[in-house]
Amino acid sequence: MDHDTWSPRALWSPYATDIFALWHTYRIPIILSTFAVLLTIRTILHLRVNRKRVSDTPPPASPTLQAAKEKGPVEYLEKKTNSEKVPRRIVGGLKKKQSSEENVVLGEKKIQVLVFFSSLTTTTEKTAKVFTEGLAQCTKDIANSTSIIFLEPEILDLSYIDYDDYFINPPKSDPGVQYFYLLLIPTYNIDTVLDNYLEHLQETHNDFRIDTAPLSPLLGYSVFGFGDREGWPTEEEGFCSQARDVDKWMAKLTGRKRAFPLGMGDPKTDAVERLREWKEGVEDTLRHIAETGSLGEGVAGSGDAVESDVEDVDDEDDVLFEEQKVAKRKTKEKKGDLNDLEDLGGSIPKAEDEALEVDFTTYSKKPSTTTPTIKEMVPKNSPTYNSLTKQGYTIVGSHSGVKICRWTKSALRGRGSCYKYSFYGIASHQCMETTPSLSCSNKCVFCWRHGTNPVGTTWRWTVDPPDLIFSGVKAGHYQKIKMLRGVPGVRAERFAEAMRIRHCALSLVGEPIFYPHINEFTAMLHAEHISSFLVCNAQHPDQL
Repeated sequence: MDHDTWSPRALWSPYATDIFALWHTYRIPIILSTFAVLLTIRTILHLRVNRKRVSDTPPPASPTLQAAKEKGPVEYLEKKTNSEKVPRRIVGGLKKKQSSEENVVLGEKKIQVLVFFSSLTTTTEKTAKVFTEGLAQCTKDIANSTSIIFLEPEILDLSYIDYDDYFINPPKSDPGVQYFYLLLIPTYNIDTVLDNYLEHLQETHNDFRIDTAPLSPLLGYSVFGFGDREGWPTEEEGFCSQARDVDKWMAKLTGRKRAFPLGMGDPKTDAVERLREWKEGVEDTLRHIAETGSLGEGVAGSGDAVESDVEDVDDEDDVLFEEQKVAKRKTKEKKGDLNDLEDLGGSIPKAEDEALEVDFTTYSKKPSTTTPTIKEMVPKNSPTYNSLTKQGYTIVGSHSGVKICRWTKSALRGRGSCYKYSFYGIASHQCMETTPSLSCSNKCVFCWRHGTNPVGTTWRWTVDPPDLIFSGVKAGHYQKIKMLRGVPGVRAERFAEAMRIRHCALSLVGEPIFYPHINEFTAMLHAEHISSFLVCNAQHPDQL
């Protein structure tokens, strides 16, 4: 008996053919209707949610509270409505958190000097120990004469310390202690620990995660380098190159707090003498910090070199191009009440234009015989005094002045001297430019000076004694030299030489020979072995 084999495929094949045919025929209406149904359901659900939110209103307030609100004072309601309309005003700034340094009492201020050194043959180590012992005695003397407490100077070997503890941030052992760094750095032509130290300073400066000047809380720093001039005679050829690199990076990390210029010496020749000069300068700086609390006035040091005549740009402010600056300058000029007659010009009212008043009611009196008072050439409250001091002059007495020449700054930084060095062998960093008379006999239109000094052909002012002028110009010159000790490129040796004047150029401004006691003044210069160089235009043959 034969039976047909049953299979699901045979049973499903006719229905599948019909379903596919229906799908191909009605697939577009089916898809559109399905989409419409889903969209309708979505819209209904969205409307129900919004209706539920609107219906959820807060319960009505109790009548007692409404009555209390209605019975409130009218003034308070009006004040409230007015305050809501007016924008809120915030008075005052952000309150700064008091740092630990600000909480320290000034009377309990302590200074800690840290002396760092590096040595391979123990020569620098021995020198550092002797230097620290002498420095300790000096700090004790300074502490006895001031109210500042000097802790015992500490000597540290760069080979045995963690650089992160001292050269990323100052030590934080005591919040009342301020630190002053001194570094004695020899220079080697082999790989030493100094290479790692210099790399650490460079990485600290270039690390974006660390502040630009993380060592700015220091009171200051100074570096002395030991080198060999036999193989490296000049700085360009590598003399004390590693000490110069340390000085450069420390200037960047401390925010230009170079307290004293870089000192350099050769252990075979002049290291002892150069170290003594550097030590005296450091001690003088520490004494100044103890008396004033800071490094004092001056041009801040920098790790980046600038041109020697960059200071002259600040003085050339006669031509201004911004309207606001011009307006400010005009208002300042109105405050001055003293001007030269040559500058006033046509602003003086003429007597012919005004009617003369004649008084016929009183009898004429005898003319008074009062003697005219002799005035000062440059009074301290005059616009001339303010203008000259703004240009960099230090006014001595009532008619003398002193100023640092640009060639003096250039020679201090080792960038060359003026023609006096070429012709007469006079080093510019030992030259003082001054004048005993700020008055000039002419007012030339082509003069390169600012023309703010007085003008006259006869001496009609008070006369200062020559000894007052001599001591005043020396003190002013030395003060301006000290202001340059933080400038990059200045070396301790040249700085010490600049503190000994060997030449005086009487060619600053005005007519020096116009001063009545010019012979006595030059005699004082020559008595201290200071040569003089007087410049005049021979308008006063009697004085000549």
